[in-house]
Amino acid sequence: RSTLFPYTTLFRSSVIELADGTRILRAYGSFSHPNILGGWLVFAMLLQVRAVVLRVWPLRYAVLIPFFFGALLLSFSRSAWMALFLGLFVIMWTVWRDIIARRRMGAMMAILVACAALFVFFHPTLIQTRIASENRLETRSINERTASIVQGWEVVRAFPFGTGFEAYRAGLNRVCMENACVAPLEPPHFVPLLVLAELGWARFVGLLSLAMGFVVRFCKQARTIPWELFACLMILGGLDHYLWSSWAGQGLTV
Repeated sequence: RSTLFPYTTLFRSSVIELADGTRILRAYGSFSHPNILGGWLVFAMLLQVRAVVLRVWPLRYAVLIPFFFGALLLSFSRSAWMALFLGLFVIMWTVWRDIIARRRMGAMMAILVACAALFVFFHPTLIQTRIASENRLETRSINERTASIVQGWEVVRAFPFGTGFEAYRAGLNRVCMENACVAPLEPPHFVPLLVLAELGWARFVGLLSLAMGFVVRFCKQARTIPWELFACLMILGGLDHYLWSSWAGQGLTV
């Protein structure tokens, strides 16, 4: 929890709370939050699946997938689960015309479905609790995420030139002094909004233009671009903030 990374102080113990009051700690790995672990695992799995399906790696390397997928399930990161589903769909769509790649993709999907079925069979309550989002902690998490988006727009309105990099909390504290905040420590769980709040409109447009120029430049190599990773980033950046607010997320983005 170094002062060099101020957002790490926002993370609290993340657990799954069952109906009988039992709490299960989510898997963190070596990161500050389970969602960050989930994001890294999704990238690792998509790169592995891509390498095996495109015959860069032999099929025997598929034995690594269950270990990564098991860790991903134990992170209970819903955004990572959604990103994995979308990434696999993109891979399947890009290799559909290649018969051998399609067969390999079918084998990979069979492994993942089998692992997911086993996990649901042995831990149905945990999956149901995480997906249903009806208990106290899940409802609180969703309410805080919604409130953080509203607060993020308030910060943008108060600081049109930005709060400064990693200074969102300082701006939010000033906004919360005027109006009470439901989630006074939460950055918005939407990366573009957080970037806009910290950089301001001018620098945000400049950064967006730079990113678009980078994409256009490499669109000529569309066949070699791992589009599934871009799809994964869209899901993770649209449902969480660590891709910008945490050093581990920044490293994953880079």
